Amino acid sequence: MHAFTRATRPPFKNPRGWKSCALGAAVVAALLSTTACDPSGTDGPDGTTPADPSSATGPAKPGESTTPPPTTSTPTSAPTSASAPTPAPKPSGSADDGEGSGGKGGGGSTNAACATGDLSFSVTNEDEAGKEVRHLLLAAENVGHKKCDLYRYPDVRFDADARNPVLAIKDSDLKEPATLAPGEVAYAALLATGGHMDTYDAKSLTLRLQGAESGSALGRPVDVTLPRGMKTLTTDSGSLVTHWIPTASGLALRFIMSR
Repeated sequence: MHAFTRATRPPFKNPRGWKSCALGAAVVAALLSTTACDPSGTDGPDGTTPADPSSATGPAKPGESTTPPPTTSTPTSAPTSASAPTPAPKPSGSADDGEGSGGKGGGGSTNAACATGDLSFSVTNEDEAGKEVRHLLLAAENVGHKKCDLYRYPDVRFDADARNPVLAIKDSDLKEPATLAPGEVAYAALLATGGHMDTYDAKSLTLRLQGAESGSALGRPVDVTLPRGMKTLTTDSGSLVTHWIPTASGLALRFIMSR
């Protein structure tokens, strides 16, 4: 009798099962990869927000330099400047040197300003005999021993109350002082009337000199005797006076004779 020998069947392999296992493993790997590389900006392990990828320094593009820009440092203190130059000395004859008794002249002149004690004053009538006295000529003679300068025009007043101010004729300004050597004379023409308003008879005439600085005055007012034979002088709101003009009396009178 033959023994019955059962043949052993090889285990059955289902190809679908291999495929399922392979697919499952791929899914698991994908899930793990997604969890580890999540770019959604979740907090890191220490609670801080990951840096923006765009802020990170990436590889240099062609043509770009990888050397960082140089750092500019601000100096802690400004460099010491050169010492300021010493101011130039003030030239003699500046306005600050003017004094009530003369002082140095201005405009670059080295002469002292004329003081009242250096001069002798007079006034003459330039109108024809028998006519109203309106045109006068003031004269200032240097009776001192040095040259001196007369500035601008005489400050003239009729009577002590000086009811009418005597204005200067601007066109007569020579733009420089009248320099007088000893014995020389400067002139200023005076128009007594011209406005025909506020007319009155003055009994005296005074003048005051001006200093080198505009608006300054030198010394005290000086009384000037009226022309011979006159006890009063009619004046009004139109009275005018010229600037001091050296040696040329005719030039001074030219500014008032046609008025």
